Amino acid sequence: MDLRYLRRLLCVGCFFLVFTSSLEGAEITVTAVSDGIVADNRCTLREAIEAANTDSAFMGCDPGLGHDTILFVLESTYAITVAGGNEDDNLTGDFDIRDDVTLRPAAGLTATISGSDLDRVFDVHEGADLTIEGLTVEQGDGVTSGGGIQTRELASKLRLISARIESNRSTLFGGGLYLAGPAWITDSVIAFNQSLTGAGVTAVSAAPLVLLRTVVDGNLATSDGGGLSVIAMTARDSAIIANQAGRHGGGIEWRNEGSAASRSELINTTLAENAAEADGGGLYFDGPGDVALYSTTVAWNYADYDENGSGDGGGFHVADGSGNLILRNTLVAQNEDLSMGPSPSLAPDCVGTFQSFGYNLLAAIDSGDCSFTAITGDLTGTISSPLAANIDSLRFGCDPTPAVPLLLGSPALDGGDPAGCLGPGGIPLAFDQLGQRRVWDGPDPDSIARCDIGAFEAGAPVALIFEDSFETGDVLLWSQSLRRPGAAPLGGGCGVPE
Repeated sequence: MDLRYLRRLLCVGCFFLVFTSSLEGAEITVTAVSDGIVADNRCTLREAIEAANTDSAFMGCDPGLGHDTILFVLESTYAITVAGGNEDDNLTGDFDIRDDVTLRPAAGLTATISGSDLDRVFDVHEGADLTIEGLTVEQGDGVTSGGGIQTRELASKLRLISARIESNRSTLFGGGLYLAGPAWITDSVIAFNQSLTGAGVTAVSAAPLVLLRTVVDGNLATSDGGGLSVIAMTARDSAIIANQAGRHGGGIEWRNEGSAASRSELINTTLAENAAEADGGGLYFDGPGDVALYSTTVAWNYADYDENGSGDGGGFHVADGSGNLILRNTLVAQNEDLSMGPSPSLAPDCVGTFQSFGYNLLAAIDSGDCSFTAITGDLTGTISSPLAANIDSLRFGCDPTPAVPLLLGSPALDGGDPAGCLGPGGIPLAFDQLGQRRVWDGPDPDSIARCDIGAFEAGAPVALIFEDSFETGDVLLWSQSLRRPGAAPLGGGCGVPE
């Protein structure tokens, strides 16, 4: 067994021991699907939240105590029916969270929390910590920010674990999520939300925003940031796909508001099929600070999606010289600038200045639009003579997140750094976006194992806890071997190159 992986498991175990100990509190069971505060022996969600907020018994609910858990034992939709926005005492409209609480269904069940298009769903007040596990939050509406969930202050924290935030709306910011404080989002989906800016997520501070094995899909902003509008973010093993912006940043908009010291990272992440009616189909970066892409795939994105001749950078657009976009082992290909007219200015893959850390593939660039100094391992083509990347379309059969596989003959196969796909701090990435092992050979004519360029390692097996040379020496005998959390299914969810 790889000792580094064992240490990682032990560290994760230690984290969960510490994290679990900090969550000790009462368990409050929701026994009624209806909304409201009613003097009976049943416990509605609104009443359970009030018991948690006040650390006392409330109506038919047991008393809260510290960081409480609200448990759903009825598989149903819990809808807001008591209308009344702009109210902060948890009496009407959205559910006001004022103390630390975790909401989750009982084992084996699912549950949905709906705003019924009457108000946002959850309003997290200053100092409160909201964790949502295994729930869907939907149909929040009628607010200026945070249709699904709003965290109000820097001291308000949000954790999403195996959650869905979908089909919520706001008029200005964050149709799905509006974040003033830190957020950690794991194994979750943020989809089909709408707003003016940052339709999936709007983060208004440089507080940590972390996405792990998360999909941001099909969100629609009428202005900037179809998927996300952020100041600082780290996304790992995630997919930001099929989002649309009426102006800049179909997938992601990094805004010119943060500190020059702020740093964002995309690691083993796919940006695909996003569209901007103006600039930056995949991402739009307006500095300052640093944005670094490590082993990331930026493909099949579109700029100037309305074809009016105004918009560039299908893959990415760097708008301000005070920021620094860094690419390492990243694939940028099959992006399009849809500008029309007799002599359109086309910039399909990139616009602006960025810094290469080597082993990138940029299929179609114009040196007049996209400025960088190529170094060891960089592969580039021009608009008139594009490099054939030989990549597949976005595949949704991949587990846990959609990915863009490499096809036979792709120059990205074994095109990465011979020292390994290096991530932040120069540390090799042991796995790709799908939890498949890096480094892996080919398939290509030689027998030399090197990592592939981009988020996908072609032909690689999933990562097993029990590896060859452990005990029996034959991993095939371990039919019940455990996979790394979030890894692709055995046999390869995305298949092998064709």
